[in-house]
Amino acid sequence: DLQQQKKLFLLFKKKYSLIDQFVLFDVNKFLNLFIKLLLAAYGLLALCPITNADSLDYHIGVAIEILNQGKMPAFFGWFHGRLAGSGEVLNALGLAIGAEQFGSLLQFSGLLGIYGILAFYSFMEKVSVNSVWRKIIIIAFLSSPVLVFLVSSSKPQLLQIGMTSFAVVLLLEIILKAKTDKNKLSIFVLICMLIMSATQAKFSFFLSAFLIGFCSLILLGSVRLYIYGVLIGIFFFMLIIFPSVFWKAKNFDGSMIDAMIIPLPGPWPGVRSFESVLRNYRDSTLDFPLSLLIPNTFGVITTIIGSGLLLVIFVKPIANLQTFVLSFIVIIFVILGILLGQKASRFFLEPFIWILISLIVLDSLKIRNLKFGRNVIGFLVILQAGLTFGILLLGIYQLFPGVFSVQSREKVMSQYANGYDLMKWVGSVLPKDAVLLSQHRSIALSERKTLSLDWIKFVDFNSTVVNPYLKEIKDENVTHILILGNIFKDSPFFGCIGNVIGKTESQIAMRNPLAQKDHFTAILAEFRINKLPQCSSSIFQLK
Repeated sequence: DLQQQKKLFLLFKKKYSLIDQFVLFDVNKFLNLFIKLLLAAYGLLALCPITNADSLDYHIGVAIEILNQGKMPAFFGWFHGRLAGSGEVLNALGLAIGAEQFGSLLQFSGLLGIYGILAFYSFMEKVSVNSVWRKIIIIAFLSSPVLVFLVSSSKPQLLQIGMTSFAVVLLLEIILKAKTDKNKLSIFVLICMLIMSATQAKFSFFLSAFLIGFCSLILLGSVRLYIYGVLIGIFFFMLIIFPSVFWKAKNFDGSMIDAMIIPLPGPWPGVRSFESVLRNYRDSTLDFPLSLLIPNTFGVITTIIGSGLLLVIFVKPIANLQTFVLSFIVIIFVILGILLGQKASRFFLEPFIWILISLIVLDSLKIRNLKFGRNVIGFLVILQAGLTFGILLLGIYQLFPGVFSVQSREKVMSQYANGYDLMKWVGSVLPKDAVLLSQHRSIALSERKTLSLDWIKFVDFNSTVVNPYLKEIKDENVTHILILGNIFKDSPFFGCIGNVIGKTESQIAMRNPLAQKDHFTAILAEFRINKLPQCSSSIFQLK
């Protein structure tokens, strides 16, 4: 009887061990498949025609001007265009070889880089990682709805976030694996190159660059290495950052200090108001940080980070030096970001990724948390991943046909790129040598040289502050103007408007199938530049 009981016990143990292994294998297989599907969907979305509003304004618009002028454009009144940097130069490189989607493919490559860090990098020499939990962390990143917005645009962000994330990994290398001074300095050189290059694409990366660079310098560990580190930092600052600072100061009449610490240097009217609008921009009507977690309406779901943020409850800041440093950078970034930056999900995507890296470091140390909490949040992450995958499929269904032929692209752009039909109409009626002054944002879609009226919402037409922008209009020999809405006798430029060429009603094209299809009126007219500045009046009716 005792022998039979032992046999039954061993059989039961073996049976349930096999079941456990099967369940574990099945979960791993499912999560791996989900990850591959998400990556493939992002890749297909990155190949689609560009319909994002910011991209059709300055991310592609500035790139076109770079190719037309052979240099970085310096239009004083194109406030959005003045935010451009090295990312738009890369977009211009893609356009030069006929690769319209080059910018979005760069963003996809940044996503792949971040995925590679989360999936494959070993933070310990002897690693024992819960593979299921690590895959949940990866899916928490890949399922962030805001990635759909970023990958489908030419906005220079994900590639640069990949660079700063790699810099964070190198920062951990200084702590974990760099044993000699030479190795520490070599890693510090790479960190400086990565973070300073990121700042040239988008001004907001100065915050993460400063925090990563400062912590890297401190972790060098000796006074002698500090001195070397400062010299290395100065060298790369002069090589990478100073040229753009000098260019901005020279072209926009600002000081060198202003060019380093504010995105739009120079005493130009309206720029401080524009910067304030950018800082106070909100994706959602919900209060921060709830706006990072859930959307106020389904129509803005691709503006949130999502349920992956709940993983922050598993972070243990003082578990070891690595998690302490990462937590310090995240906390300081969030505090300064709230005070100085946009309360938008894409601005806080960097610290979210650093939190995920911290969780992988913790998992490598076998620091476990409540299983129930993991299961609940893991379920929410998988649920979100399914929703994000559905959104990706919808985006691919809408946009991917545009890659197969010119006719298909025309149809896709007409349906989903705001201003495409309008600018096609404008291009069909204007002479080849026309210079257009446009109130519509989609500058990149214009077939003629176009100046933006960005500035007009931020200046007072009752004062002489508008004179610099009127001078720019005159210097560029503007011949026509595109106005949104109707023309009134008390409208600015009313006296400058000549013969009306045409009036059309256009639909605001957008990718969100749930959004209300609004329409707007646009008027194209001749512009009598010889009457400037006297012909401009005091009120502009923006519609």
